[in-house]
Amino acid sequence: MKRKKQFLLVLLMILTTMILSGCAGNSAMSNAVSWPGLSADDETVYVAYTSSVQAVSNGKLLWKYPAEAQNGMMFFAAPTIYDGKIYTGTYQNEVHILDQNDGTLITKITLETNKNKILASPVIADDMLFIASNNGSVYAYTLDNLSVPVWQTNLSTEIWVSPFVSDGKVYVTTLDKRFLVLDEKTGTIEKALSISGAVMGKLVFANDRIYFGTLGKEVAYFDPATEEIKTVMHTNGEIWASPLIIDGKIIVADMSGYLYCNESESGKSIWQIKAVSTDKVGFIADPILLQNGNLLAVAEDGNLMVYDTDGKSVNSRLINGKTMSSPVVIGESFVAGLIPGDALLRSYTSDLKEDWWYIETVESTALTPTAEVSQETVTETPAK
Repeated sequence: MKRKKQFLLVLLMILTTMILSGCAGNSAMSNAVSWPGLSADDETVYVAYTSSVQAVSNGKLLWKYPAEAQNGMMFFAAPTIYDGKIYTGTYQNEVHILDQNDGTLITKITLETNKNKILASPVIADDMLFIASNNGSVYAYTLDNLSVPVWQTNLSTEIWVSPFVSDGKVYVTTLDKRFLVLDEKTGTIEKALSISGAVMGKLVFANDRIYFGTLGKEVAYFDPATEEIKTVMHTNGEIWASPLIIDGKIIVADMSGYLYCNESESGKSIWQIKAVSTDKVGFIADPILLQNGNLLAVAEDGNLMVYDTDGKSVNSRLINGKTMSSPVVIGESFVAGLIPGDALLRSYTSDLKEDWWYIETVESTALTPTAEVSQETVTETPAK
């Protein structure tokens, strides 16, 4: 029951409009009510969190959009990086398109009502932009004309996960446990299938299939060739994180704190680990493959755990802050987003030595989304 209550609280955090209550303190993390969405290129991390999108490189702020908090403007989904631009969704059902170099606003797309939110990262494929809103609609635009959508398809309920686009099809999941196939050019629904639970992590393409984990405690895949869904494996807990597919294996982390490695074809178990000692702590963040070939699993309580692909523990480190964001890899290091904690971002090497951290402090605490917020950015780099 305690675990279920924690899960419902997580859902409540996202479903609310992220109103900041009157917390004391001078840190942005002391007011955390969601978690950062992270993207990265070769040198820079782009983080969407509460009232801004920020570009950070080696612990230094490159730019921040907007420079000062604006009434009601809030961000959650990881920004999309494409062709020198940053595409970032808001809690006002808009996509803001920024210059990647300096964060200036190029243009923005406003969907039909600002009462809805964009919780999923925009997707760019085949010179088109695809936007999923929690109003239950998918929108498609051509990149050379962002004023009017080519099509809009209204589905049965909210969409929290980015569509996957491939071979003329758009694959979408909805909160009412459905997997849908749309025509890329027209948005026509070609297929609608039931699945065991809502999908919260990314759709992962591997082995010519689309893999996903569900809150129904299973990993399944959709086979475009047969247009059928097949369950590959079951888990002890609900799955929020995306599965990782490597070398014919599925690596899965569940919300009960288990890590699994199964054969991607047969679903046969290779190994299973109770990575955390209590059911009160699980995994929201995706497991990732590090540059040295090891696996990184990041628990909600800030526990960083490194395993080899045989399931042997290699290293671990507990950091100050909750870690629900999926880390991003930059070169030989990875960057984690924290809430609440003593830093917004922390970078570590593959052997968990700290590279740098990034702190955003707040001079006057935000009480509501309409409050004026004065923010000063502070960065520090630890001694090597």
